[in-house]
Amino acid sequence: VAGKNGSDSGRQPAAANNDGSGTASIDLERTRSSARYLLAKCCYELNLYSEAEETLLRHCRHSFAQAIASGGGTVNGVKIRGNRNEAMDAWIVQTTPCPIPNGSAGLN
Repeated sequence: VAGKNGSDSGRQPAAANNDGSGTASIDLERTRSSARYLLAKCCYELNLYSEAEETLLRHCRHSFAQAIASGGGTVNGVKIRGNRNEAMDAWIVQTTPCPIPNGSAGLN
């Protein structure tokens, strides 16, 4: 990457560090997860509790919907019927790594 004066700063773009093992995408997801956590923490400290919860769960809901779509309405061998919130709760507990940002349990 060229610096301000046109010289090489020595930094590599994140994708260039990917050796095929998915390292760049894992690092990107960790960064996104940290950003979601920090936004939720700010909302929490401003007493915006529903916004904090929505910040934490938005990505989780999206991932759950993708899991249902890719599984043809089935997640972890279970057909999703009835209350999707209960099904999502069970999915969150079983999913590795957990789709909720690390440290979120400490928001209380």
